[in-house]
Amino acid sequence: MNLPRMIDKTTRLTKVSAEKAQLTYHYELIDRKASAINPVVFEKLQREQLINATCGNTEVKSLFERALHTLGPLSSTEMYGFEPALVAGGRMALEHLKKVNLDVHLTILRQLAPPKIPFAGAKL
Repeated sequence: MNLPRMIDKTTRLTKVSAEKAQLTYHYELIDRKASAINPVVFEKLQREQLINATCGNTEVKSLFERALHTLGPLSSTEMYGFEPALVAGGRMALEHLKKVNLDVHLTILRQLAPPKIPFAGAKL
């Protein structure tokens, strides 16, 4: 993945890192200074979005737990990826999950569809 990369007109993806079962995206908001962002509001919006999309979603949580049990833990350069990718018509099912190279898979996904930033339009 070639970084940094503009995600939209105000957001730049600067780094993607992985450790065990955690994938971290590092973004910069280029049109705002850190002093202009309310960290309490930002964290609340981020936490709610992530919890609802992952931990709060029993289907996703169950799928991750089953993938961990079936495919095993991830190295720092791996992630679980759907093959074919969901954006390419793949199904969200355990039999379509594979351990894939993190950089390669994210590069392919980025070429198929731009990532969605959960804070677009939010008053931070």
